[in-house]
This record gives sequence, C-alpha cells and structure tokens, in this order.
Amino acid sequence: MRAAHFPLAIVLVLLVSAFAPTLPHAWAASSTERYTVEGAVLSDAGAPIEGASVSAYVSDGTFSANDQATTDAHGAFSLLLPAGEGSVSVFYAKWRASDGQPIKVGGNVSGLAFTLKTPPPKTAIVSGRVLDASGAPVEGATVRLTQYCCVVYDAPTPASPPPSDVVQSGSASGGSGTASSSVARPIMPVYYGDDPDPVVTGADGAFTFTTYAGPHQLTADAKGFAETTERVTLAENETVKQDVTLEKVPPADAALEGKVVDASTGKPIEGAQVYLYNAAWGRSNWTTTDATGAFRALTLPGWTQVTVSADANRGVPIAMDDATAKIRAPDAPIPGASYYQYAHVLTLASGANALTVKLEPKPQPGVVLVGYVVDPVSKTGVPNAYVNVWNQDAGEWGGAQTDDSGSYKLLVRAGHYTINAYADGYLGSQESFVIPDGEAQHRMDVQVLKGQTRYSPCDDCYPGPIMYEKGMAAGAPTSAVAPAPPAGAESAPARDASAPAGATSTASNAPQTPTGVQAYSGSGGGLGPYHADAAGAQTQAPAPGKAVPAPAVVLVVGTLALLALALRRR
Repeated sequence: MRAAHFPLAIVLVLLVSAFAPTLPHAWAASSTERYTVEGAVLSDAGAPIEGASVSAYVSDGTFSANDQATTDAHGAFSLLLPAGEGSVSVFYAKWRASDGQPIKVGGNVSGLAFTLKTPPPKTAIVSGRVLDASGAPVEGATVRLTQYCCVVYDAPTPASPPPSDVVQSGSASGGSGTASSSVARPIMPVYYGDDPDPVVTGADGAFTFTTYAGPHQLTADAKGFAETTERVTLAENETVKQDVTLEKVPPADAALEGKVVDASTGKPIEGAQVYLYNAAWGRSNWTTTDATGAFRALTLPGWTQVTVSADANRGVPIAMDDATAKIRAPDAPIPGASYYQYAHVLTLASGANALTVKLEPKPQPGVVLVGYVVDPVSKTGVPNAYVNVWNQDAGEWGGAQTDDSGSYKLLVRAGHYTINAYADGYLGSQESFVIPDGEAQHRMDVQVLKGQTRYSPCDDCYPGPIMYEKGMAAGAPTSAVAPAPPAGAESAPARDASAPAGATSTASNAPQTPTGVQAYSGSGGGLGPYHADAAGAQTQAPAPGKAVPAPAVVLVVGTLALLALALRRR
C-alpha cells in the first residue's frame, strides 16, 4: 500500500518544490493594500504651486513600490502607496527648487506639507536691436536669451623643474616642481530654470529681456542670415544695451564639377561619393558620380573641404581551385574595387569650379579565410555563430555567419588580424593572428564556451597597475595606482600560449559593431563536421584503440550493480 502511493508522493513533493519559491513573493504582491498619501506644495509666501512633480518610494523589506503625481491649481497631490517606510520628494522645474521628507505608511496619510523658496525678482535687463551688416534692422528675427556657464581658474604659477634624482609617478600634490593654481571659481549664479521666452523682432528689430544677474548669451537667427551669438554679463538693477548683427548668407552659386577616375587605369568610377563642406558657413552637400565618373554639386562660395570615396559593394563569385583547395567551401562574393579616400581643401568662387579626382585603388583581397567556431568541451562546430575579423593594417572589418557544420568563409587581404566570435548561449572570444603575404588560403578556428555573462558590481576591482619608485627592490609595489577602467568594462584573463583548448580572452555575448569599411563579405564555410587540423589539437572523436575514460567505467559498473540489486530483491 505504501509503495502504491510512493510515485504520487514524489510528484507532490516536486510540485511543491517547484512552486514554493514563488509563493511568498506572489502573495505579497497581490495582497499588499494601497493607502492614500495626500499633501500640498506651497511657496515660502504661502501661495500654492501648480505643476510641481511629486514622487515617493516605500519598502517593507520584502516588497517595494513607488508612485508619482503633479500638483494641481491648489498645490495638492495624492499618491497610492503600500505599507512601509521611505521618502517623498518634490521638484519644481520652473524655480529649480526641491524639497523632501521621510515617510512611514501604515494607513492613509494626509497633511504632508512641502515649502519651496520663491526665486528673487528679476531686475537685470538687456535690450537691443537685431541689425544686418549695413546697420538696418532685421524684421522677423528670433532672439533667445540663455544663461552662459563657465568656470575660471587663476593662472598657474610656473613650476620649478624637479631634481634630477626624483622619479615622478602618480599625481603630484604640492611641493617643489608642482604648478599651483587657485580653486576653480564658478561665475554662474543660481539658476532658477526659467529662461525668458524667445522674442520675434518687429520692423525696428528691437528686443528686451528681463532676467537675473550673471553671464548670459544672446542668440539671433533669421531667414537668409547666419545665426549669431553674443555674450553679455548682466548686473542686478541695471540695463545693458547689446545689439546683434546678422550676416547675410550669400547664394549657393558655387558649382564644383569634374570627374572621378581610377588613378591606375584612368577609367571612370561610377557611384563614387563626393562630399562638400563649406567651413565658413557650416553648409554641406553631396552627390555621386554617374557612369562616366562625372559629378556636379552646388554649395556656397568660400573655403570648402572636398572628400571623395568609392567602395563597391557588388560582388563577383570567386572560383576555387579544386587541385589546391584542401578545404571545400562554397563560392564567396569578392567585392568590387575599393579605393583610398581623397581629401582636398580649396576656395570656391561663384560659378563653375573644375576638379578631377584620381582615386588610388586598394589591393584586392585574395586570401580565402576559412575555419570553425568550436565548442571546446564537446569538440564540435557551433552553427549560426557570428564571426567578425578586423584587419589591423588596412583598418577594415569583415563578417560571416557559420553554417550547420560551424564553419565560415571570408575573402580577406594578408595582414594582422583580430577575430571575434559570438553565439547565443556562449561566451564570446577574441584571438589575434597573422596571414602572411603569398598565402591563398588560411585556416583560423576560434573557440566559444557555453555560458552566460553575469555582470557583477565592481566593488573589488583592481585599482590599476602597480607602480614602482626609484630605489625600491624589484617586485616591491608602491601604493600609486592608475585610473580605474571605464565604466562597464570587464576584466578578462589574457590567454596563455600554454593554456588548454577553450581558454578565452575578452568575452562578450553582444555582437561587435563594425566601425571600419567592410571590404569583404563571407558566408558559411560549407565544411564537413569539425575536426582539428594537423597541428596536434584533439579530434572530434577518440582515436581507435584508446582506453575508455574512467568516468564511463564507473557509470557502467554502477549501473550493473544497481541492476543486480534489483534482481536480488525480486
């Protein structure tokens, strides 16, 4: 009878075990009662403040919640919060004023009061007119007054040279050989967050602003004129006169026209991109060449930067030599001709300006890069993994995705490379390698390890490299440290040449974003099941004649023992 109910008991225990961890949290979340928390926000003069933001947060140690509201015309607000302890904060953007207080919720709460300090009156005035270069008023100009912030330092006193026997490391602080300066002095007054509304000028071009004392900037713009900004410093109870002069933008009647050709063959380059940037007026334009390599673009006259680039993305299949190809793979697209970028600066005049651009071609990629993304534990290829390669010499990226066998194929140039591999459910990896000149094919396998990156807080990170001072014994570190690594950066052990297969360097589950020119494309390698090359790495399956691993022996023996015990009890 007991044995009959044993399987049912196992099922019940498993069900309870599976759901038990979620029951307390779900009960707390669903049964937590909300209470009303009410109050008002007033100025120090007792006037209600409408539009203030109110936010609250409470926690009882196991469950937390927050709520927020905006005060109404009476300065009142209402929140819904569960029981717990926390705080309520108030912020009024127009005055840049805030207040807050702790709160304990065990039922409905009312009568909370917050007081915000009223900003002082605006007594500084700036007025003027918007004029053109001839002094005539500009009608319809938009003028804005904003605070101008800066921080000034007193000029540092010259530093005396350090003695010849002193080794400097870390940061200096006072003493001989150290430049000294006074503490930074901010010249921006308290900001109350309410810049005056923009003013649109009338026929007289006049404007007036009333604001607080301190450094400000006037910015004016109008159709057909370049934007102009003037700085002005205002004082309390004073009026400052400041006009703003706008410069008329000339017509965009400078035409740059010409041809883009291959510097080696003289043949026209179709689809080349021609960029123009007029530095004097901040105006840009661009165009592309036609089938004859010709282009024409309009811009403003003056100092102009010209940039021309051409990188063909259309590919032509490359044929594999069956007699020499040791690894079979499908054809990979070979990109069209790519060229080094052309840059030139010239002064353009109104009318036609001629320019012939000769682009130097880059050497064509001619090395077939093949390989596997490998799971070092199972010794199998990883399908649907992504591979990015970075040519450190040419500054170019290329990418491919592995096929069902875990293999990939790319058409690349010879040079120094960094390869990154990543796949869902795996820790990414990174390796560097070199493709020598003259190679037609190169194999590069890269390993990824099953797992998921866990982002831990950096409360025990190393503070930086160890520094040494003159006269100390070798290996004795000082306390000087270098700055910590950038936020978000993770440390990873460097791969050692003697480390076993599967050791990784920098790991990342996120795709690497290409930042250079992708001069080549790739695909699955089309190879068979993964097997190591002749360099001595392990093969996918044990070689014939090898002994059965010890764990397998233990498993077999244990299984036979359990079977014998069961037959004996029968």
